[in-house]
Amino acid sequence: MIALALALLLPLGAGGCTPQKEGSAGILYRVTGGKSELYLLGSIHVGSEDMYPMGQSILDALAASDVLVFECDTRSAQAQAVYQEMMRCPEGETLASLVSADTYALTVQAAQKAGYRMDSLDALKPWAVMSMLNTEAVAATLEARGTKASASLGVEEQVKKAGGGKAERWLEDTRDELEVLDSLSPALQESLLRSTCRVILEPDSATGMDAAIDQWPEWWRAGDAEAFAGAYLDGLAAEPDQELAWEYHTALVTERNARMARRLADWLEGEETCFVTLGLLHLALEGDSVLSCLEEMGYAVERIVPEND
Repeated sequence: MIALALALLLPLGAGGCTPQKEGSAGILYRVTGGKSELYLLGSIHVGSEDMYPMGQSILDALAASDVLVFECDTRSAQAQAVYQEMMRCPEGETLASLVSADTYALTVQAAQKAGYRMDSLDALKPWAVMSMLNTEAVAATLEARGTKASASLGVEEQVKKAGGGKAERWLEDTRDELEVLDSLSPALQESLLRSTCRVILEPDSATGMDAAIDQWPEWWRAGDAEAFAGAYLDGLAAEPDQELAWEYHTALVTERNARMARRLADWLEGEETCFVTLGLLHLALEGDSVLSCLEEMGYAVERIVPEND
């Protein structure tokens, strides 16, 4: 379950859309109580054409904002240099030396099916290989369910298109974000890699939240944050190794929530209105979210729901 949940937490790709008649509600919040205000839009990094166009509430919030904020820079030359540095194994180590023989054999099979050459993966750490294969796992699951959705239709790219060339900022430094993955225990890194490979090889084996991945676009279109939260928490509770599951949750969700909330609080005391596009699981979990952290700091948070809802 936790392998595909990364598709709600970490940015994945780019692309276009085909409009439908009514705009999507999305999952949008306004935060006030500082010198300025900001908007927070929950993102899924795997989307479908039915999610667009965005609803008027989202477009109005975009128009009222001065700056677009995204989780992390993944495209600049500087960011790419950090990726290349941090993804590589320590000197003298290889992927095969860092995981069990069974996991390595599984990775070879998954890489072959996904079209990756193992000589390009052998020099990478387990979390890095998992990250590269994760998009393939999502695509395989969607294809197995007959769903026309992809990373190319994620929310971030549509926000950039609708934002009209506004200035962009990032919530997290590239190195800081990658250090979250790099600091995961060897056991968790291997578990994530193994489950990602299994989904690529057997797409129908997805369970928990991932079993409902074909419903994500509809949940987002309807603004059903509760469905995302419930599916994630049910899947987390069903993980056979609860120690690893909660290590994942603490590092990828709870601790990042607190860091990102502190950054947002700084901007709330600035002069510009920010429109922040953030992985949905950082907003949807009651009492364990960026929103709850901001409320603890004294800011007011309100959900913006389209009038026809």
